[in-house]
Amino acid sequence: MVKLKSFLLVGIIFLGFLLRFHHYDQCPRHGATFDEFAWTWQGMSLWQTGIPTSWSPHPQYKNFQIKNFQGALVRLVTPYLEHPPLFGLIAGGFALITGSKQLFDIALGQIRVL
Repeated sequence: MVKLKSFLLVGIIFLGFLLRFHHYDQCPRHGATFDEFAWTWQGMSLWQTGIPTSWSPHPQYKNFQIKNFQGALVRLVTPYLEHPPLFGLIAGGFALITGSKQLFDIALGQIRVL
């Protein structure tokens, strides 16, 4: 009975991973939201410079640059203060460990693996 439960548990976990990674980088479509990039860019900039930088649509930020990122215009703001930094540090650290050097080097599939 214990072997059957263990086998079922491993099977369910395996099925979950298969479903999770099936087209994980295509849905939701690219450009539907840039929130995934916001967390990652915040963490990458914190690791590299100590100052959080990310995109934000809010007009209250006065220190910003307009950049073209994969066909979309984004407002990069510094310092970025919209999200707590812990998850950003994790996501940004993962991006740096997997080979991204600059904010715009990161790919959507690379972020979603985490």
